[in-house]
Amino acid sequence: MVDKTAIWAIAMKDMRSVVSSVRVWLPMLVIPFLLGVVAPCLMIILVGFGNYKEMENLQIVMDMIEKLKDTVLYEDIQSYSTLNQKMVYVLVTYLFTPFFLVIPIMASSVVAANSFVGEKERKTLESLLLSPIDMLSLFIGKVLSAFIPAMVITLIMFFLFGLSVTILTLPLFAEPIFPTVDWIIMISWVVPSVCLFVILFNVVISAKVRGFQEAYQLGSVVVIPIVILIISQLFGYFFLNTWRIFFMGLIVLILNGIFIRWISHRNHRLKLAEKHL
Repeated sequence: MVDKTAIWAIAMKDMRSVVSSVRVWLPMLVIPFLLGVVAPCLMIILVGFGNYKEMENLQIVMDMIEKLKDTVLYEDIQSYSTLNQKMVYVLVTYLFTPFFLVIPIMASSVVAANSFVGEKERKTLESLLLSPIDMLSLFIGKVLSAFIPAMVITLIMFFLFGLSVTILTLPLFAEPIFPTVDWIIMISWVVPSVCLFVILFNVVISAKVRGFQEAYQLGSVVVIPIVILIISQLFGYFFLNTWRIFFMGLIVLILNGIFIRWISHRNHRLKLAEKHL
């Protein structure tokens, strides 16, 4: 049985330490804002209001759209008359979607990687391990301390992204094109699952290694599949439709359950103490 009081005490303590450090929370806000709001808005402005008749690489744009043939998205794209509309629609409903998997990873990685290693560096790990808290409650508290800020930041960026997209695209479409069903499933189902998996991975790494840099570098490998997904989307090798997005979240959720079960059986107080004390 987990200790809910201990879980929230650990989570709140770690979240207060994040808020009190400008060097930690400022990158957690600035980088997601640049990636999730500024960069998409600039791309929408360039693509939506650019003159494609003067572009030499127009064929590259057309080839990317053609690769989406035989999909529902392709049919929606063809319902618009101008190339500007088509390209903006592709960006908003297709290419930008996996970028919001990167935001919670970036927002949570530093906190999660610092979870146990940070306790060691602050000389507080010994007292934490000697306290009457079971290891599962300790791990859950560390996970929540990264999960809650990451999801709050992601939802704020999603709101700002949606507001910006609506303002910028209304002159082109005369009606809102955001959010779509795919976006709602991604934010409410896939993003929390991926965020939890990344945090679990980083917390386990943090409990195994001896230094923050080592934990952060090893934990950053989880972003590789997301980068591959973004590249595959960009070049049309893999199409994220509604069902694929749903099953992606389901697969990651199952992996989370397996991960949590493994943590509860493999990580013991004495083993953690031997590695860090």
